[in-house]
Amino acid sequence: MVVVKFARVAVGAAYFALLAASACAAIPSYTSRQTAADPFALFSQPAARGTEDTAQPEKMTLARAFQLAFERNERVSIVQLGVRDAAIRSKDRWTEVEPTLNLIAGGILQRERLAGSVVLTPAEQVTAGATLVQPLYRRDLSASRAAGESKYESANASLKRQREQLARDVAEVFIDVLRTRKLLDVARAAVGRANTQHDFAAGRVKAGNALRTAELLALVDLRRTERQAVSAQREASSADIAFRRLVGRAPPSELELPPTPSLPDPKQSLEMAKRRMDLIALQLDVRGAQSEEAAAKERRWWPQLDLDASVLYGHPALLNRSVNWSVAGVLTIPLFQAGHEITDIALRGNDTHIATLELQEQIKIVIEEVELAALQVSSAGEAAALAEKEVDAAREHYQLVDKQVRLGAITFLEVTNAEAVLAEAENALEVAKMDRVRAIYDYLFAIGAIDLENPSSGSSAQRPKDI
Repeated sequence: MVVVKFARVAVGAAYFALLAASACAAIPSYTSRQTAADPFALFSQPAARGTEDTAQPEKMTLARAFQLAFERNERVSIVQLGVRDAAIRSKDRWTEVEPTLNLIAGGILQRERLAGSVVLTPAEQVTAGATLVQPLYRRDLSASRAAGESKYESANASLKRQREQLARDVAEVFIDVLRTRKLLDVARAAVGRANTQHDFAAGRVKAGNALRTAELLALVDLRRTERQAVSAQREASSADIAFRRLVGRAPPSELELPPTPSLPDPKQSLEMAKRRMDLIALQLDVRGAQSEEAAAKERRWWPQLDLDASVLYGHPALLNRSVNWSVAGVLTIPLFQAGHEITDIALRGNDTHIATLELQEQIKIVIEEVELAALQVSSAGEAAALAEKEVDAAREHYQLVDKQVRLGAITFLEVTNAEAVLAEAENALEVAKMDRVRAIYDYLFAIGAIDLENPSSGSSAQRPKDI
């Protein structure tokens, strides 16, 4: 018997086509533009970016920098697509009890069989029909759906933590730009002081009141401060480049930090750290792995019940009947599936163990990060207080030395030393101030309390409950 099948259309495939379409329908615009464009086009755009920056506002707040970074960051877009992927996979688990409907058509060429004048099997026959399979009972369905939901919630928690990570990175480069600009101002002020001393020394040498060595010593000090100013300019330009990478535009002339965030007390910090989004995500991963393991165990022994229906039209008709149909209930009891079910259970159990270990490891990392961040905040505060006292003493010392050298009571060597001490103290003060602010934001990130909308707040909005 030769059977020729003309067509077989699977209606269930349309559902998966819709799921696939939803994954591509709402990809963020920035990602879409990057995919469509030349990925190396950015290398040819520095001049154009500089032209755009001239028309930008001359002031930017930290909250605005957060907003700009969120709109264009590739890593956040990737994690967003991971959330969408988890949503699709979670919905797909509902298809385990969805009906399968197929249209079938075929043609048959065979030997004709007769019983008297009655045709038992025609030599040629065309058939068309439909089959329906409706799952009625799957014991593992509930656990499978729970696993899908846990993975979707875990992906959402990971996205929130990624946004917090980006906020911390933006705050870091924001503060770094401010710090390098302050250091550049300090370096330029030092150049101004050294230039004044050089002019004074040159005047005394011309008047015959000092030796040439005094002028040379003042010139050496001037060149030293100029060299430091060049280094400060390089650091400021490097900070601008890092800022542009994260925020998408060059930093304007004025960057405004919000008021220094208030820090929660140690007990509150501990509670916040327990609800950090990365810990929430890992806890959900453990829950999802446990559900997957339970589903694998339930699939091994529990029976499955399906409704199987079909209708078939044939031409020419057989025994004066052109339409045949059937409806059957099918009970399937799995006994042995070539060992695949045992392997699946073992793998799911291993996944649960791995997820549990990853959670335990991350808890240790979180504790370490919080302790180090608290130590950094305390140390940075003490360093800033000491630096302020150091600058006060260095300024008073420089003013006294400046007066004394003009009276001829001391040499220019002491002036250059006082200038170097003052410049170093001013640099240390600016670094200590910015290090303290950065330490505060690092601490808020460590306990998961960076507020993405109000950076001056010490706690995140909508803190999740414990799982």
